[in-house]
Amino acid sequence: RTTIFAFARTSVRGATTALKALLRSLPDYQPIEGREPAFSVDGAFVGSAATSASGWAAFGWAVPLDEAVGAHTLRAEFAGDAWFDAAAGTGTFNVI
Repeated sequence: RTTIFAFARTSVRGATTALKALLRSLPDYQPIEGREPAFSVDGAFVGSAATSASGWAAFGWAVPLDEAVGAHTLRAEFAGDAWFDAAAGTGTFNVI
């Protein structure tokens, strides 16, 4: 079993912001290294990044200048593989 956490972020239009996720195995919560979760904002894919030895993935997303101010849904999704199940987690991405 697998779990992934997407962490809430706040940014402004035009800034590059690190979207972060943490990928862990269950039930022991051990980090999963070398996998590539995908990040999306409001359902639109924005990028992906490989997980580190500690299970963290961070993708630098340039917030579009026309992105609406307010709360958006941030999603981190791991598709799964032969060793680990698929997992998805959501957080809030705020544009101020």
